[in-house]
Amino acid sequence: MSEAIAAPSIPWLGTGLIHLGPQNPSAVKRLANYAQAIIKSGQPVPDSPFIEWAADRVTGKDRQDLTIFIQGRRGSGKSYSALYIGKRFGEAIARRMGRSWQDYFSLKNCATLEDSERVLAILESTGKYQVVIIDDAAIALSNRGWNSPGNRNFNALLSVCRTNRWILIFTAPLKKMVDNQIREMVDVSGSVYKSFHTGGFNLLKMNTSDVGASGKEYNRRLSFNKRKVDLWIAFKPDPELTKEYDIQREESAKRLNTRIVKTGSFKASTPKEPVRSLAERNTDRLIEDHGDDIRQCLKENPKISNNELSAKIGLSAHVMRRVVAQMTDDGKDK
Repeated sequence: MSEAIAAPSIPWLGTGLIHLGPQNPSAVKRLANYAQAIIKSGQPVPDSPFIEWAADRVTGKDRQDLTIFIQGRRGSGKSYSALYIGKRFGEAIARRMGRSWQDYFSLKNCATLEDSERVLAILESTGKYQVVIIDDAAIALSNRGWNSPGNRNFNALLSVCRTNRWILIFTAPLKKMVDNQIREMVDVSGSVYKSFHTGGFNLLKMNTSDVGASGKEYNRRLSFNKRKVDLWIAFKPDPELTKEYDIQREESAKRLNTRIVKTGSFKASTPKEPVRSLAERNTDRLIEDHGDDIRQCLKENPKISNNELSAKIGLSAHVMRRVVAQMTDDGKDK
């Protein structure tokens, strides 16, 4: 079963899913033919189960964010695919919030990790439910440069991503070039399965992603409406969006090259927000999930013991001590 975007006049499943038969080269060709038929029809594409699932995840009551990693060789079209998907996410979120897609995705939300000025602008001005694209992240996230500006920018983005419930999309030539600790934070992995540049689309594989204790990565197919999804069609983004994106990316590269010439390194100003350790970020998530209940218990009984508080909230005693201490240290409950 492969996910596709169906035009109403094309006789497939109206849910945005189509059965392609046995998994063989002919199935890929059939999906490519469907994609070309959609483009030629000129009709609006229906909602996608994947896009709707992601929008529900970040706008729902569970306070979740979403991190997606898309890999593809240079020239495969991974950046344009991310741009297309980013707009689709923005449109789906806008439908839920009663606003315009530009309120949730724009080129202001696109940057490279080495461009600290752009990352800082995103951190300082971007609100909730945003779609953020970080392009060509592999070099910046290499385990050889764990304390590089790129890695520090990545950690800063993740710390804001959780609170603001962003959809964060990273692209890179190969995901294995990225450090395991970073790969563990990815929810969905995508790869450019086959490029059809002349046809105006790409075929992507999208999977849920988990990294085991040994560092081995496990990918599982996404499932919607009790159907396993193998492939995803990413169409070419709007021409105006693509044009402006190329200009912005070129300007970012010039800034980075100028900095290297002047300083001899990638170093640049880093975000003003201090980068928190992994333990602090984990505690931040617990505060996000349980902070309101903890505050209510303390308000009702300021002398409540740590053990009693732990039993009410459902956290272990030592974790509860860490959470309360960080809430106080951060100035959230003074």
